[in-house]
Order: sequence, then structure tokens, then C-alpha cells
Amino acid sequence: MRVGVLTGGGCARIESGVKGWFIVGSELGLEVFGLFDGWRSLLNPLPDVLPLKPRNVRRWDRDGGTNLGSSRTIRSGS
Repeated sequence: MRVGVLTGGGCARIESGVKGWFIVGSELGLEVFGLFDGWRSLLNPLPDVLPLKPRNVRRWDRDGGTNLGSSRTIRSGS
């Protein structure tokens, strides 16, 4: 099974949470992907994703901000 993780913004040190999702998901046998640009990524037919691996997230709990980018996009429309 695959899961995607995105960041919507508004939370300090969110990368610690992404790293936590990766660790738990990996322990459960899941493939964990990071979705770039937050909620906006879900509006694209082919979202830009990063397969999360230990080498990707190793230091993310030490970073501020988000390595995946974030957005609070609201789809307006028809």
C-alpha cells in the first residue's frame, strides 16, 4: 500500500511530523511519498512526489519550514 504526506502550512517544525509518518509507515510496510506543494499537489493530475527514504528524511526533524513546500489552496470553481 502507498500513502502520500503533504504539508498544508501553518505549523512550525512540520518536518518532524512528516518524518514520523515515514517511520511509522515504513514499520507497517507502507510506501510513503511526500507530495510537493501541499494541497495544490492534489489538484494536479500527476502530482510531483518524492519517495521518502531514510536518507531523505534523516535530518528533517532539525530543519525549520518544510522541505516539501506547502499551500492552503482552495479550489474555486464550477
